[in-house]
Amino acid sequence: FSPQAGPYSLGAAHEAGYGQVVDVQPPEGGPVAAQTIQLRPWGRIEGRIPPLGGPVADAEVSYHGDSPIMMLAEMTANGRTRTDAEGRFVFEKVPPGPVQLRGANGRFIIPWGFLDVPPGGVAAFTPERRGRPVVGRVAWGEGVDPSRPLSGATVRLVTDAPQIPYPADLDHEARAAWLRRWWSSPEGVAHRRGYVLRGVEVDADGSFRIEGVTPGDLALSVEIRDKREGMRRTAAAEPRKFTLPEIPGGWSDEPLDVGTLTLVPHPVAEGPKVGDPAPPFAVQTLDGKPLKLEDYRGRFLLLDFWATWCGPCLAQVPALQAVHAEFAADPRFAMVGLSLDDKPEAPRAYLEGKNQPWTQGFLGPWSDDPVTKAYGIDAIPQILLIGPDGRILARDLRGEAIAPAVRGALQKAPPADR
Repeated sequence: FSPQAGPYSLGAAHEAGYGQVVDVQPPEGGPVAAQTIQLRPWGRIEGRIPPLGGPVADAEVSYHGDSPIMMLAEMTANGRTRTDAEGRFVFEKVPPGPVQLRGANGRFIIPWGFLDVPPGGVAAFTPERRGRPVVGRVAWGEGVDPSRPLSGATVRLVTDAPQIPYPADLDHEARAAWLRRWWSSPEGVAHRRGYVLRGVEVDADGSFRIEGVTPGDLALSVEIRDKREGMRRTAAAEPRKFTLPEIPGGWSDEPLDVGTLTLVPHPVAEGPKVGDPAPPFAVQTLDGKPLKLEDYRGRFLLLDFWATWCGPCLAQVPALQAVHAEFAADPRFAMVGLSLDDKPEAPRAYLEGKNQPWTQGFLGPWSDDPVTKAYGIDAIPQILLIGPDGRILARDLRGEAIAPAVRGALQKAPPADR
């Protein structure tokens, strides 16, 4: 493994079981002490989805590691399966420890459950029927054609609870370290296990139904994202807060109707689309040199908005390295990364010794950055291809899709000597 600048974790999987060491701290200026990873036998999960008017057959069920290490150290424990005709399911070879369970059957979202999987043993999931259905409708607001399709609209149900109490003035690194400690505290565990997050797609007529919602203070929101435009949020509704009262006996088939959630075009949708001119910018590179979009006029530019704290961004590095290796020698092509880290020291330290030789600019904290606002970016990584005329040719390029987009654009362009 390459040298690590900060605390890290290691996991090992084998037929015999799973083990890990966490938060290993590299010593200053010396070798890392040898670590022993003790394997624990795999566990097993068996369960049955509570019937919703009958057995829930062929529902998707998934489990996810519920420990802070699993969630924050990019170490994952997860699996998916489907229920049989009676709603039963089984997971083999599950890493021992706490897990979250959830499931879905079409647009019905099954309540979460929490289990502790014993090493070499079986964790049984046999929940009682709890809660009641929540129903409602989604409609377009004033000034929008009401016949416009609602396809892609997703309703999210979340707990209307206090936000995580982050201390003020923490950068991303310090914030992540604080969050890791807080998740393990009794307050953090209670917050995590008391949080409800469900998402359902609306029907063609705008109606939706969420099964088994338990009492408490809740909030509903709805949005539409355009897959053709890099999953950009194109419409949204104000959150609808409501309280679900206690239910006599703990369960009811009688739905609670929360009314209509009204969609309006989202401001992010005002950002440039494919075919529009790319907004100009003038920033500095990580070594303090001026960097302007205009510098690349006349060339194809692959522009990557990223940050060192963004795991999906770092997952794109191998694909970007492959693109650079294939096309860097072509004078018609260039690559630029734009970092959204809090301070330039973070991307500088990350890039040291890595094979990422393309130009890197620095934007600073996302919340203060005008460039991402001009580009209508509400999620990273965002990788765009800009043509020689300054117009956007593609957005939301990922992984294996990046090279074909660049290759196809260059093949259609005149050779460099024309």
